[in-house]
Amino acid sequence: MKKSILIVEDDEHQRAMFTHALTMAGYQVVAASNGTEALRQALTGPFDLLLTDLYLPECQGDLLIREIKLRQPSIKAVLMSCHRDLPEAAQLCQVDGMYRKDDLHQLMALLFQLVAPQTLVMQ
Repeated sequence: MKKSILIVEDDEHQRAMFTHALTMAGYQVVAASNGTEALRQALTGPFDLLLTDLYLPECQGDLLIREIKLRQPSIKAVLMSCHRDLPEAAQLCQVDGMYRKDDLHQLMALLFQLVAPQTLVMQ
């Protein structure tokens, strides 16, 4: 079964790039453009990982992580931003990783560490 990732990114181009890259890597991806949409998507079913931008319309990414972790305590969360205050914001929420938007290979390596794309079933 594919691992599922909820991506929250308000920039349409970046959201499409992340969605494409993660889908090609073997993940099931659901994308949202703002905090309200992300909370609505989070209610549709459990996700293995939340990848969210820090600065979003309607809800900051760090607050979004807290809200979704209340509903899904086992979800892994990665906070991303291109701003310098990413480390400080990441310390204030239950984040499993942070990603400075600059190197997609670095993001993929982080996600593979946190949630492998597929679960291997031993028989």
